Amino acid sequence: MKSLLTFVLSLVLGLNLSAQELSISARVDTNAILIGEQLTLSLKGNVSQGENFVWPLFPDSLDGFEVISRGKLDTVEKGNTFQLNQEFIITSFDSGYFVIPPLTFTQMGSKAQTEVIGIAVHFPELNEDDQYYDIKGIMEPGLDWEKIILIVAVSILFLGGILFFIVRLNRKKNAEVIAPKYRLKPYAQAYEDLEKLDQKQLWQKGEVKNYYSSLTDILGHYLENQLGISALEKTSDEIIESLQSLRIKKDFFLEISSMLKTSSFAKFAKAKPSAFDNEQALKIVREFIDITKPQAETKKEEQDD
Repeated sequence: MKSLLTFVLSLVLGLNLSAQELSISARVDTNAILIGEQLTLSLKGNVSQGENFVWPLFPDSLDGFEVISRGKLDTVEKGNTFQLNQEFIITSFDSGYFVIPPLTFTQMGSKAQTEVIGIAVHFPELNEDDQYYDIKGIMEPGLDWEKIILIVAVSILFLGGILFFIVRLNRKKNAEVIAPKYRLKPYAQAYEDLEKLDQKQLWQKGEVKNYYSSLTDILGHYLENQLGISALEKTSDEIIESLQSLRIKKDFFLEISSMLKTSSFAKFAKAKPSAFDNEQALKIVREFIDITKPQAETKKEEQDD
């Protein structure tokens, strides 16, 4: 019997302790606001640890009030209990006296409620001296200048690209067709180059090396362009060997071979050929061109003469 009484007393004390641990309170930072002003509603509750609970669900709108924002539910551990905190920002757009009804907090069958809170919502005070205006009509939204500037800039770039393309296309169409530079035939070019070389009078000015270098270059270009003999990168001996394949008289072959060797001495051994040798060298190259140029061209020139 004594054991049963002890159990009953423990159960009753435990239930009372649990009931004491479950609590909730609500408060506002003001009980009077003007229409459209905001106030803060703070909820605080205590609940025992280890048990499920149901926190009050505050609706988006109450009679006369609207919820602007909901704060996060914070939990602070204190001994065997949790302290819960949450804030709401609310407002009202109607004048009058409104109440925030009791909010219920439950845990394992136990309940706790907040007290009713009354809020007075007033119109702003009016001054007889103030000037009043009628309600304005619907106003069109203002211009978005950033968007307008962006559109104008993109349009300018787009039109500029089109204009650039049109101008460039017209330039191509209207561009004058430049006729290719008239090219002389290899033998005619060689004659012209020999004439220019003779007029420069290089060897007469002491520029013997330069004279023979120009002379052999003229001969080399003629051999490659007219006769198909690679000569520009060859030595005098190699050119002489290549000339053996041509059908020219032996005496003249010896003359041009001698001229090429004299040219090598003048260019690389700093030899100084006589004035006769210098004059004769240009004549030999000119005669070589006369002998080796196409016969059809020779006949045509004779007919023109």
